[in-house]
Amino acid sequence: MPAKPVGEITLLIFAGAAQLPMVRECLWSIYHSWGELPGIRLVSDGTISGGGLIQAIAWWPGKKEAEPWQAAADGHERRGRSDLSALARKNVLGKKLSAILAAGEREPTLYCDSDMLWFSGPPPLPEREAGKAVVRLAVDLVRHYDNRLLEEARITELDGEPALNTGAVYAAGDVYEACGLERVLRIAAQEPGYFSEQTVLAYCCRRLGGGYWPGEKIVLKTDDKHWPVAARGPGEGTLARHYVGDVRHWFWRDALWMRKHRAKA
Repeated sequence: MPAKPVGEITLLIFAGAAQLPMVRECLWSIYHSWGELPGIRLVSDGTISGGGLIQAIAWWPGKKEAEPWQAAADGHERRGRSDLSALARKNVLGKKLSAILAAGEREPTLYCDSDMLWFSGPPPLPEREAGKAVVRLAVDLVRHYDNRLLEEARITELDGEPALNTGAVYAAGDVYEACGLERVLRIAAQEPGYFSEQTVLAYCCRRLGGGYWPGEKIVLKTDDKHWPVAARGPGEGTLARHYVGDVRHWFWRDALWMRKHRAKA
């Protein structure tokens, strides 16, 4: 791939062997939609080595690195964050949470799930005071939180709207300390659920006031799961789309649309 200008953003993706085809299309969409290339950091879920991840994106012309999920979890353990390390060892999305918090503490980091395509970007990032931690998320269709965690940790910050989603995350600074996550993560690690990670990051987003990307910018919808078969391209002003569950098949439809139309640009 031809070289492009390199930006200051680091993009983190958490993935395994099964997600490699989507990682490829996600990064291809970024290459053809962003004016500057982000540095890429891939974190393995344990089903593929770091070397295997790097080999899979060897075509990426910018900076790239990869590491196993244990690198972040072990780092948290060494710092006395056994609650976060325990959650990572018990739950696959706990591994994602661990990686995001470690990366954001190392340097300002934009995370996206592998089942996302980007049509423009990079997305606008929140202003950050020197030394302050911040988290920004995307908007969800409905509330998808860990109700046990909300109740036992007495989290009230997520009572309002909109519901938040962690398909796209911006994290910068020491979020763990800024939000005092030890108690919340200790409760989460006792019986982690599918939405524990999303609940913790949404809690951090509300606590730190990082805001969110509007739903018309980072699109998450399922009302078109049966139509249209032919891709129509992104709506005006759309940055990205997150292809969850019922519309995962349209990821491939729109990836083909991107390859047909953006490769010519």
